[in-house]
Amino acid sequence: MTPQIVISFAIILLMIVGFVSEVFPLSVTAMLGCLAFFVTGIIDSSTVFSGFSNDIVFMIAGTMIVGEAMFQTGAAQFIGKKIIKAVGYDERRMIFVLILAGGLLSAFTSNSSVMAMFLPLIRSVAASSNGKIRASHIVMPVGISTMVGGACTLVGSTPQLVAQGLLVESGVRSFSFFELGYAGFPLLILLALWFSVIAYKPLCKATAYMPAVPDYMADMKQEEETETKANPKMYVCFAILIAMVIAFLSGIWTVGVVASLAGLLCIVTGCISAKTAYSKMGWNALIIVGATLGVASGLNASGAAEYIANVLVKAMGQDANIVLVVAVVGLMCVIMSNLLSHTATISLLVPIFIPLAQQMGIDPTLLIYTITCCVMCGYATPLGVASYAMTLAEGYSFRDYQKIGGPFNIVAYVVIVAICSARFIFGF
Repeated sequence: MTPQIVISFAIILLMIVGFVSEVFPLSVTAMLGCLAFFVTGIIDSSTVFSGFSNDIVFMIAGTMIVGEAMFQTGAAQFIGKKIIKAVGYDERRMIFVLILAGGLLSAFTSNSSVMAMFLPLIRSVAASSNGKIRASHIVMPVGISTMVGGACTLVGSTPQLVAQGLLVESGVRSFSFFELGYAGFPLLILLALWFSVIAYKPLCKATAYMPAVPDYMADMKQEEETETKANPKMYVCFAILIAMVIAFLSGIWTVGVVASLAGLLCIVTGCISAKTAYSKMGWNALIIVGATLGVASGLNASGAAEYIANVLVKAMGQDANIVLVVAVVGLMCVIMSNLLSHTATISLLVPIFIPLAQQMGIDPTLLIYTITCCVMCGYATPLGVASYAMTLAEGYSFRDYQKIGGPFNIVAYVVIVAICSARFIFGF
């Protein structure tokens, strides 16, 4: 173990303590961790802030503007009223429907764009319900659904596209379009049942400390009084949203370029003012994502993450039981995915485990399938994926993610291990 690896582990440990204790805001802790890798010489000045120039950061910013424009034009309220009319004011039913809707949309388009649209929509539903529905009961479960849904198809999220590219480059069998759905779709259904039936009361208990009427609710009620009918800007906003989704799917440009252009079009067309766009921007989420990418670069440069992977593989041995291999590798991925960017974790692990799978005589594609599914399974912190970080805007504390997302994280891990082990054993 090199000094750089020891330093990296110390930084991560201090970051975990900071995140859990919340002695500083999450964005400050993330930035301190990022800068610590630079100060200790693990990464250089060209790398420390490189995460903030990442295409994903611009995608988050652009989709946040589009999402806020949906609220400002009344488009989100319009959709919310339609959902209320169809579903009613039963909160359990609303959770079930929105989880499935968010997950299915995320299977085919950007998770962050789905969350950016659903956040004001959920708030609108809550504002219209006269206290029968609380946004704090829905936002985090829907945030989880964007991750679960994003793991259902090949184009649902960036990590599986990275894994796919590395599989192709290695000359082994790559994923089919819906192959990830073997685990993803059952998990999505289980998630909807989990929060609407099984864990509904613990969910309400965990968020009981949050205000029943958040500060933004009064503004939304005032907005509803003036924006109850369809208007030209609403249709323009819908058109921009649809065009953004089509551009995401077509791959005509990078997701950051598409989202940035969509956000700017919302400003240019008057769907939202520049002042409002800046004031409503989720800066906390943007800083956390950018800083976390810097932390991932530090762990990669120091060799700390690779060290953990190699230790686990050596501990298991080359002739280990396949269920044990899936369980151990999956657990490592789940832990890392709760601390690091999912894309960074995939980029680090896949190149290591493809040759190791070949050395152990097991199907490398199925092992990478296991890694990909488990990397998407980071629900106990808001750090791994942008769409989940966006739920911070609702006012959750860091500990809420362990209380609400943590139990389902364990359940999802067990389900994924069972499905992935079955694929190895039965060959489907």
